[in-house]
Amino acid sequence: MKDKILVLGKGESARCFCEMCKEAGIAVTQSYPSENVGSYLKDAGIVVQFLEESLVVSALSGAYSLEGSQVWLSESMDRSVTAMANQIGSPERYVGFSLSGLFPEKKL
Repeated sequence: MKDKILVLGKGESARCFCEMCKEAGIAVTQSYPSENVGSYLKDAGIVVQFLEESLVVSALSGAYSLEGSQVWLSESMDRSVTAMANQIGSPERYVGFSLSGLFPEKKL
């Protein structure tokens, strides 16, 4: 698996997650689907999507599918993980998660 993490989102949770990755020595890139993320997607082993900014999986799924052993994690408090996983085309490698308000105090 590739060692890079791609974070999709620009909100506070995405920013805190990126900072924690960097502090832990993990290679991380932060982007937003409206930017050209194609090259970032193919170089990432893990994609972490923060939906607080109303990001939509389907905006990427038409032009991209998970490769090799890539894993897609998506913050999914109010969305169906199953529906989002089916858009990507590899539902067995799509994981939903939610964050509590204590996220910045947690260790990565």
